[in-house]
Amino acid sequence: MTDMRLRMKWRRSDLRCSWLFIQWVLSLMLMVLVPRVPAQEPVQKEPRQQNSGEETNEQVYVNPVVWPGVLILQSGLQAGELASRNRGSVSFDIQLSAAEFVSQLAAVGAVGTWSQSRSISVDVDREAAEAIARLDAESHAKFIQCWQSVLENGGTVRFAGELGWLGESPDKRLALLPNCLICADENAESFGDSLLQVCIPPGAVCQLSKRLLTSLSEQEVLRVRLPGTDNYVEALTQELKKPRASMDWVQWQRARLERQRPRFPGAERVEHALPNGSLVIGGGGGMPAAVWQRFVELAGGEQARIVILPTAVEDPSGEPGFEDRVMRQAGAKHIVTLAEISRSEVEDVAFLAELDRATGVWFGGGRQWRFVDAYWGTEAWQRLLRVCERGGVIGGSSAGATIQGDLLVRGAPAGNHIMIADGYRRGLALLPWVAIDQHFFQRNRFAELEGCLADYPAIFGVGIDEQTALVVTAPNHCEVLGSGSVWLYPSYEVGDALKADSATRAGLRQQFRAGSSFSF
Repeated sequence: MTDMRLRMKWRRSDLRCSWLFIQWVLSLMLMVLVPRVPAQEPVQKEPRQQNSGEETNEQVYVNPVVWPGVLILQSGLQAGELASRNRGSVSFDIQLSAAEFVSQLAAVGAVGTWSQSRSISVDVDREAAEAIARLDAESHAKFIQCWQSVLENGGTVRFAGELGWLGESPDKRLALLPNCLICADENAESFGDSLLQVCIPPGAVCQLSKRLLTSLSEQEVLRVRLPGTDNYVEALTQELKKPRASMDWVQWQRARLERQRPRFPGAERVEHALPNGSLVIGGGGGMPAAVWQRFVELAGGEQARIVILPTAVEDPSGEPGFEDRVMRQAGAKHIVTLAEISRSEVEDVAFLAELDRATGVWFGGGRQWRFVDAYWGTEAWQRLLRVCERGGVIGGSSAGATIQGDLLVRGAPAGNHIMIADGYRRGLALLPWVAIDQHFFQRNRFAELEGCLADYPAIFGVGIDEQTALVVTAPNHCEVLGSGSVWLYPSYEVGDALKADSATRAGLRQQFRAGSSFSF
């Protein structure tokens, strides 16, 4: 009896072992036959792209520095004439007549010599322009890249005579001045309504350096024009009538792109709400300690990881400054200042990693258009939007306040007296369809903002006094900190009782003093 029980016990044990062995074999077969599915990353909500819709970064980015060198353009030479007017004290390393230039076009090896030069002067008559047009695409690109190299290294390139070949061409070959049409006659036929049209009449001289196109002519008038589009029917035109008169090349290229997108703002009303996180919007003039304390608390206190962006000043420094000091006094321990502004810098892995780790970002004061130049259309722009989306806080004072709005006021590079500038109409849109002005009471900016908002009834206006901050917590809870007031101009629909004018805006104005709480 005992032996039988033992045999049964062993059989049950054998069966268990056999079943385990079968399971092991089956698992091996599944591993071999069934493809392994990689573990999925947590699903992250795509950032709001109110500024760009379905556009890619390439469609909205404009290089804020054309190049550090100087491009001199003189229109209308006669064949064989040496262009000497307005050359100043420039002594060119290489100076080619039109005939010499034509003879060297076939010698692509000359490119190596040209690209190493500090200055090149080239006369281009009609025959030379036609020879350029006959170049194959590869040779054409090599010559263009040669001149780009000289300009990007801070050198001087001068072209005299026929200039149209420097701009965009119907065959879309590489252009030294892309996205523009250069002509000697303002009535010249255009092959692209999306191009910036630059009319340099015979005898006129101008130069393009960094971001400015400047007239060097005594009498001739240069004209720059953007034709109307379906979204912006009216054409834009600027005339350079006097010597040293200039236009902002970067702003005009930004306006060219802007006019290809749906008109902003439209007539519809949009909810003025923050999807997640918080904003600290300061009016400039020095923020009280309570404002810095609130910003650090919203960023996580001692655990906060804060990024300071001093981008709005002319020559930003990465050295810790005033904001770093007062935030540390408020309890923050992990603070980094990022002064990079070029596209390659702000899209560098290390720069983006700091934004990804940030629980708080602070925009410094200065001029708000510099934020647009540095971040619009870059990956850094998207990472900034995600700070609030994951529950963090974005703050700023003066220019750093205005950039948080959607309609960008005082964003013109020519001066902050210009309320709305073509090419710089939009901020980061952290508060959708809101326009933010600062230094409000102290600089008596009521009439300027009211006059601006009269054209945009659907835009919600905010004016913030100095030493005062508006704290917004998602979705739209607002609190006023500091010693001054926040002034609101609610959006509205135009009707019999409400007209689109500054008087209507002034009549809707609301004042909220420090300590007040409200919702949009």
